[in-house]
Amino acid sequence: MTPFYDLLNTSLHVPGESDTALDLFKGGYETEEYKAGSKYTRPDFVEFAKRLEIKEIRYNKILNEIISKTDEVKELVSRSFLNDELKELYLQSYFDKLARISFELIQQLIIINLSGGKSAPKNYNQPIDELVKI
Repeated sequence: MTPFYDLLNTSLHVPGESDTALDLFKGGYETEEYKAGSKYTRPDFVEFAKRLEIKEIRYNKILNEIISKTDEVKELVSRSFLNDELKELYLQSYFDKLARISFELIQQLIIINLSGGKSAPKNYNQPIDELVKI
């Protein structure tokens, strides 16, 4: 066990640390998205959920719930005992990771908006008005 076991974001204290303690996939498998950027993104977590046989509606609900908690994260960080510099770094790290799992969703919402709302986002199981609250 490390002295940082109880921290949610150890990257503040251990710069350069991997996003995850363990790789998502065994045998060195990497999605095309991971190969392109060396960071886990929404497609990686979707592939991971599929391999665990988690139903699509469930893993989309989980990922979308993570995306929707931005206000709560900002509030918790603001009330934390971190100094202002670390609070800023914490939020920057959070938003970097949030962008990786929500980028594809944001792209689809932009396309829907440009098309006058005629196309629904693929692979998402929430109404558009709920997704736009991000």
